[in-house]
Amino acid sequence: LQWQRALGLLHDLLKSQMQGDALCLNAAINACKKESQWRQALYLMQHMEKLVGCPPDEKSFGAVASACERSSAWQSVLEILEVSSRLPGGPGLYALRSAVVACYRGGYWSGALCLLKALSELELDPGASA
Repeated sequence: LQWQRALGLLHDLLKSQMQGDALCLNAAINACKKESQWRQALYLMQHMEKLVGCPPDEKSFGAVASACERSSAWQSVLEILEVSSRLPGGPGLYALRSAVVACYRGGYWSGALCLLKALSELELDPGASA
């Protein structure tokens, strides 16, 4: 599986003397996202600073939120939004849209509606390209 190969390559990189970066970790997170391995993606994001020396960025949060969306893991995506909202620039449109869909798919209607309201208050179009 692609996500397992990506994690293996990331492990080898981090074990070597070479320094990984956010791009490497985000690539592994995206591989996990594509295979709906949201727990693996979340783990990588939560340990990003320790692994590569930099905090998660908007792309990291967006990819993990999308992985959670694919699995209807709305509780986790809401936690991601809370953490990312403390960062400069906030979570980003992609993560917010993923959270709306995760809440919808998970049957958490009131959460989806609250997020849609927040998007409209921020004057962000939920249908716009991220």
